[in-house]
Amino acid sequence: MSAIPLLRLLVAGVSTMTLVPLVSLVFVYNTKPDIIIKAIRKAVIWRAGLTVKFVTVDGYRFAYGERGRPSETQPSILFLHGFSTSKDTWARFITALPRNLHIITLDLPGHGESDRNPNQDLSMEGQANTVHRFVDALGLDQKPFHLVGTSMGGGIAGLYAATYRKNIALLTLFCPFGVLTPVYSYTMKAFLEGRNMLVPKTMDDFREMMKINSYQYKIGKLKVPDKVFDVSGADILREGVPNCRLDILDDCGHVVTVERTQQAVAVFMNFREEVLNGYKK
Repeated sequence: MSAIPLLRLLVAGVSTMTLVPLVSLVFVYNTKPDIIIKAIRKAVIWRAGLTVKFVTVDGYRFAYGERGRPSETQPSILFLHGFSTSKDTWARFITALPRNLHIITLDLPGHGESDRNPNQDLSMEGQANTVHRFVDALGLDQKPFHLVGTSMGGGIAGLYAATYRKNIALLTLFCPFGVLTPVYSYTMKAFLEGRNMLVPKTMDDFREMMKINSYQYKIGKLKVPDKVFDVSGADILREGVPNCRLDILDDCGHVVTVERTQQAVAVFMNFREEVLNGYKK
């Protein structure tokens, strides 16, 4: 066999080998997209250095990711995600954090790999109490910890901190739910009209949800501003919470920790160090 036919055979073989898994991937995506989504989630969790674990409390199974070990000098950090997402939402943010920190990211009730119980109290107060059961089961409340929440998770974190104050060393909220803003956002106006834009039922609904959540989503060259929670709510929190620090990042939407990861991490760590250094004085 001459060199050229052999080369053609090798190229054909590589093309075929590449094409087969690609076709299989497309087939799986179209028929069972949940398999692809689960694989992606596992990959980002692994990249963040998190180990997925489970703990059962009174017959209810919690799923969570953990990295590192508790420290005498650094409060552990518990992350709470937003509505319809899961623990891996924080993976990109956690990847950028120092490796010496003890980190836990929880799947809230009915989300991710945690159990789904239709009889469970899924009100904000109910979920805050459920989080406390998880905290107690892990012994995370043996010393004050750093609680972090975004969106719905931010609202739950705020309620938890108000209810179980002695457990909290620091509280960080990214675009938290639960604040009645002086100016209604596009999403809030739609909600008051009976339409929940955060629960998509069609692909068009999903695309619209992406538009309102992300500043980076573009229509042509036009960037779409955040339309989930109006920024006017930030002043309500600053005025109502003692010793509150407010940071507003430019050019980002509702998913701050994803769109502006490095900036969000810098602000987060600066706040943490500022508070902890204050404790040491």
